[in-house]
This record gives sequence, C-alpha cells and structure tokens, in this order.
Amino acid sequence: CFPGTRLEILKGIGEWIRDSSSLNPVLWISGMAGRGKSTIASTVFHNWKCRASCAIFHFRRGQSTLNSRMICALARQLGDSLVSEVKDAVLESVRENEGIAEPGRRLDEQFETLFVTAFAKLRNHPHPIIVVVDALDECDNVKDAVDFIRLIHKHSSSFPATVKFLLTCRPEDPILCHLKSKQWCKEDLDSAAEINSDLARFIQHACTQIRDDRDLSEDWPSSGDIEQLVNMSQGLFQWARTVVTYIGIGSPTGTAVGEPLTGHSGLVRSVCFSPDGQLLASGSYDNTIRLWDPQAGELVGELLTGHQNWVLSVCFSPDGQLLASGSEDHTVRLWDTKSRTLVREPLTGHGHGGWVRSVCFSPDGTLLASGSSDQTIRLWDPATGLAVGEQLEGHSGQVISVSFSSDGTLLMARFGLGDNTVQILDSQTGTAVGEPLTGHSDRVWSVCFSPDGKLLASGSDDNKIRLWDPQAGELVGEPFTGHSQPVRSVCFSPDGRLLASGSDDHSVQLWDTETRMVVQEPLTGHGDGVNSVCFSPNGEVLASGSDDSTVRFWNTQTGAALGEPLAGHSDMVQSVCFSPDGKLLASGSADKTIQLWDTETRTLVRELLASSSNGIVSVSFSPDGTALASGCRDGTVRLWDNRDNRTWAEVGEPLTGHNNWVWSVCFSPDGWLLASGSTDKTVRLWDPQAGAAVTESVITQRAMVNSVCFSSDGKRLASVSSDHTIRLWDPQTGAAVGEPLTGHRREVNSVCFSPDGKLLASGSDDGTIRIWD
Repeated sequence: CFPGTRLEILKGIGEWIRDSSSLNPVLWISGMAGRGKSTIASTVFHNWKCRASCAIFHFRRGQSTLNSRMICALARQLGDSLVSEVKDAVLESVRENEGIAEPGRRLDEQFETLFVTAFAKLRNHPHPIIVVVDALDECDNVKDAVDFIRLIHKHSSSFPATVKFLLTCRPEDPILCHLKSKQWCKEDLDSAAEINSDLARFIQHACTQIRDDRDLSEDWPSSGDIEQLVNMSQGLFQWARTVVTYIGIGSPTGTAVGEPLTGHSGLVRSVCFSPDGQLLASGSYDNTIRLWDPQAGELVGELLTGHQNWVLSVCFSPDGQLLASGSEDHTVRLWDTKSRTLVREPLTGHGHGGWVRSVCFSPDGTLLASGSSDQTIRLWDPATGLAVGEQLEGHSGQVISVSFSSDGTLLMARFGLGDNTVQILDSQTGTAVGEPLTGHSDRVWSVCFSPDGKLLASGSDDNKIRLWDPQAGELVGEPFTGHSQPVRSVCFSPDGRLLASGSDDHSVQLWDTETRMVVQEPLTGHGDGVNSVCFSPNGEVLASGSDDSTVRFWNTQTGAALGEPLAGHSDMVQSVCFSPDGKLLASGSADKTIQLWDTETRTLVRELLASSSNGIVSVSFSPDGTALASGCRDGTVRLWDNRDNRTWAEVGEPLTGHNNWVWSVCFSPDGWLLASGSTDKTVRLWDPQAGAAVTESVITQRAMVNSVCFSSDGKRLASVSSDHTIRLWDPQTGAAVGEPLTGHRREVNSVCFSPDGKLLASGSDDGTIRIWD
C-alpha cells in the first residue's frame, strides 16, 4: 500500500493476526475490481513475512495449471519458513505422505495433509502462521474455490489459534454466497470510509513528483484538481494509478557502476569487516562463509564450510585473527582468518537449542556472545571454545541480536517474535541491569547506545522512537513520533548529537538528541521501507538502505539527498555499513551481492557477487577497514580482503558450518575473530585471517540466534535468541558466562553494549527494553 494509506484497515488486520484468543481464524476482504484488495493482501504478507510464518497465493484467471497448485505452493512457502517448528511440521507431513504434492491429487487430500496434519503438530506454537489467498474470484474452477472455503470452515476449529487465513474476493456469486454463509470476519472495501482521503494522498504525492520532475509551478496541481480526480476515481485505486501514470509520473534512478562479485549461492544474511578493513566476511543461506578482499572485489581463499544450515551471523574478533559465525544448525564456529580453517570443533557444549541469529566478540576479544532463537544468550571463551558460565535465558522471544558495550562490561540484547523489549546485562555476571525498559506497545526492532553511553535509543513497530537513561532505567522525555510506520533502524551520530531513524514509511528522520526534536523534514526519497541507516565516521553523511533496492546518502546538516539514489542492487538492501575511514560504504542485498561505494564520488567501486549465495542479510567492516564480512541466507559467511589497497577480493571459500540463515556477523574489536549468529541456533567463531572456523567454536543455543555483539574489550560476546533470553559468552573459550539472562516475555530482537561496556541493553517483542549490569 502507498505509505500513509489504508492505515486503519492494516491496523485492524494486524490486531486480528495478533489476537491468538480469537476463535475466528478467517478474515475475508471484499471489494470491486480496482479497490486495492490485492495490494492490501501483498502489503500484509510483506509486513509480516519477517515476523511470522507466511505464505501467499494469487489466483490468475486463465492459468488453470498454476491455480491447481495453490495448496502445494502455499505449503512450500511454509516449508521454507524461518521458524524451524513450522518448517519441520510441514516437511514431516510431506514425508509421511509420499506423493501428496504430485499433480492430480485431490484438493481435500492436499489440504488435510499439508495444512490440517501439519498444523496439528503446531498446537502450542506461539507465533502467527498466516496464509494469504488473493483473488478467489479469479480461480478458473469455481468448484475448487468453493471447496477451499468449505475445507477451511470444516477444519478451522481444529487449527491452533495462531493460524490465520486472509482471503480476498470480489463481491460476486457464487463464491460470495459461500463466504457470506460463514461467520467470518469481513472487511468491505466498497464501504471503507477512509478511501477518498487515501486516494487524495496518493494522487497528491504522484502529482508532486511530476511537478518537481518537470519544474512546474508550485501551485500545480490545485486542490480542486486533486478533488476532481478523487471524485472521478469513484474509489478505485487502479483508476487513480492509471491516470497519474498517463499524466507522466517518473523519476531518475541512477546507474550502477562496475560488475557484481559472485560467490554465494544463497542469500547473504550477515557481513562484517575485519578490524583492519582488509577482509570482509559473509555468512549465507548456502551454509558457507566467505572471506573477501573488499578492494579487489575478489574471494580470498576457499569457502569456509562446516555449518549444516544457514549462516545467520558473522563477526571478526577485535584483532581480526578469528571469525565467529552463528548458524541455523544451532552452532557457533570459530575460524582462523589467516589459514581460513576451523579453529576447533563447533561450539555446542551447553550451547543453543535453536538458530544462532547473532554473534559478537567483546571489545578485548576474550569473549564471544551468541544469541539464539531458543531465547537464550551464551558467552564463549574464543581461546578454548568453552562456554563461559550458564546460558542467559528468561525471555519469551527469539534473541535477534547481541552487542557489547565499548568497554565490554555490558551486553545488550534485542528480542523478537513475542517480546517487545530491550535488556541490558552485565557481561561478567550475565545479570540484568534493572527492570526491563517498558514503554513501547509493539516489537522493538533496533536499539543503539550513544557514543558516551549516556543514552539508549530504541525503534519499534509502534512507529515510535524512545530515548532512555540506561543507568536509571528511565525514559528521557516523550517518544519521537514523526514516523507513520514501524521504525526498523536507529543509529547515533559519532558525536551523539543526532539520531537517525529508518522506517517502513519510506523515510529517514534526523533527531536532535538534546531537544528531542526533528532536525529537519523527513528525508524522503526511498520508494519502500528503510531497513538500515548508518552514520559516516565523521558524522557528516548518513547512508540508508531500503526495500526499494537502493542506497542513499544524506547531508546530516541540511537533510538534503547527496546525488541520485545508488541503484546497483536488484533486490532489497538489508544492511549498510561505512568502512572505519569513511571512504567506502558496503551494502548487502537479497540479490546475493555486496556493493562497495565510493562515499566521495558516490559511484560503485566494486560489486562483490557471492556466486553460491541466496542473498546478503548483513555486512560489517573489520575494525581497520581492510576487510568486509557478509552473512547470507544460504548459511555461509564470506570475507573480502583489501590488504593491497587496490582491489577487493573474496578471501578463500565461504565460511561454512551454519545450516541456515546467518542473521548477524560481527568482528571482534581487535579483528582477530569474527562471530556469526544464525537461525540454525548456533553462534560460530571464525578466524578471519585463516578464513576458517575457530576450533570447537560453535556455540549451540536452544533457539534462533538473532544478533551477536562483542564488548569493547572483546572479552564478552552477547547473543540474543528467539527463546526470550540473552546469553553472555567468553569468545576465547566459547563457554557461556553465567546463566542466561531472563525476564523478557517474548523474542528479543537486538542487543547493544554501552561504550564503556558496563551496561547491556536488550529490546524485545514484549514491548520492553531491559538494561543489564
């Protein structure tokens, strides 16, 4: 949906999805052609696909062969779910019923096997499972559409309360009469009161673009013109879209420079630079980690293999000698960045029981933290590969990310899928610092300490940004309320005076941290949600990466866009990161590439194409800026090296070991280790110099690891997991430090250390932030 439109409808659908107490699992959206049913269906799927198990199917008239595969297509998407419980339930149902997906099988057979049987295995699954079926009226075989409705009605009482079916259909018989006969929730777009105001907003925005492109008069179009177009549209978004296209809407997109560098065969989930910037590590869904030469744009050495599932997170140690990786295979691995070999066996002892979504070295490199979907965090000693203390647990959501404070004394964990909180922990003891920071009413996506450690910022699905005093555990002033959609990313400028936020409303906003006021108008220009924002080291430039596949540079003093969008990617940009000297910006994308941009000329220096990747999820420069690491959907971590200051080349083979998405990669402060966190429930440590796992470096957790972060001294690694917990680890030994930090009620999405390392903040889906000593 166009930003700022259909807000009430989308809000109502969101409330219906979240309401697990409801006995009504079906919502059908009715409306004439052109009302926007398909757009709403796609928006719901897009908004929820990263927070829940989602599947979508669009009927197309005249494609009977495709339409007959509806059940299989939906089940296949659920089988690819990030949530292992859903994935396993669907795949197990398929294995138990050989041939169920073959053409010719009856609709009721497939529905009962792939939905009813699979959902029965998820009776206690706490998170939404959303099935979207769009344009039922377009089904060539009306009987199949009617039978599908009857099957949902027949079995809906047996589904878990978290299972939701969203259907769209024109108000036409005979399908309409069958939908009306069911006591299901309904949203009638033909009578939606907000439609005219939404149309006016859409037309005004489109005409403003045309006016600016053609240098037309400021009074064009008039309010009367807009009103007339709205009235002529008669509530049809398709009509309005056609008209503004005809009038001549358009905008420059920019041109990519250079060729992509290939390597990964799956999505790159996490990337991280070595401390000296000579290597880049990437973790991918192809289960491998790669080391790259960022300047040459080439692979350095062979793939780092070993993970059995997606690599979700990679992180260098502060000295750059080790690389840590976290994977969906529940393990953390440590790699020698010089020899590009596994330092020791995967860190699994007393480890995670879920995906390792994030790994992070402490600033001194003596600890490695890993966060998992099992809702726990573990600390490891990278030197021994042993867990330090007990796992940190107690959260009710997955650990999305972990991060050490600059002095390594605090670990911050961010939680997701059920726990809207941030929690700060003492990285030495693993205990929470104070009570959770409550105030957000929805999931906390991102948390960040100010450079002096006196403020903590959090961004949430409630569209707000909040500032906290981490020592007192209290809110500082009122929330920042400029965004109209969820806030995905927050970042302080190097001097702490500005805070940048990126949102699904397609805008970036700059805030004065002293006055807590917007510095200037929202930085608009992206055509879709903003996933990542990052300040340059000198604070003069802000970079943003978006679902619209572009990267933008902004002047932080004026708020003006610097040049045209950097449009080299062909899919969503999930992560942006400046090199330590500010001369390069790395962007990681679902298109399987990392782009390196010259920040002065804003041109593409090199495109690092992960040949065997399935998309880049995270990127990170090493502390010295000579390396770049990436985490990938294929479970691998990749490193790129620029030690000759001429070209970036991939270092060896991808670092493999994870068997699922690498959510996070992080170099240790000295650059000797790289940590990665993965949905395979593991954190892995890698030696970025060797391009190999650190022996016995896989930290296994009980759930997906969402994020990892080193303390500033490198002695602790924090990880957050989907099991609602935060864990502290000794990156030298891989051992957990203390018990898991518990307290969050839902998944933890993000962690961050204060600069002095004394505090750790964690943000969770339970709407709270926790600060730990």
